[in-house]
Amino acid sequence: MPFFAKVIAIHPDSHSIDVEQMNGRVLTAVPVISPSAGFDNGLTCLPALPDNPNKPMFAVIDFCEGEVAFAYGSWFPQISHCQLGSRY
Repeated sequence: MPFFAKVIAIHPDSHSIDVEQMNGRVLTAVPVISPSAGFDNGLTCLPALPDNPNKPMFAVIDFCEGEVAFAYGSWFPQISHCQLGSRY
């Protein structure tokens, strides 16, 4: 079953992230699913981590065959600067 985890590191060279689950368990080098990926082409959507620790980034994580973790992508909080517009 998918779950939310806090992103604690981003690795653009391997298209992966490190995440911390709500129970404190850390998963490292979790691959991020891409809408298009191949041997010599594709898209990557790995933003930089926020500078402010009070504004964490969360990813949706799941396991393939019960043991290999992967990230579907990031999750927007209910209130974010992306929703508030340019006045903030």
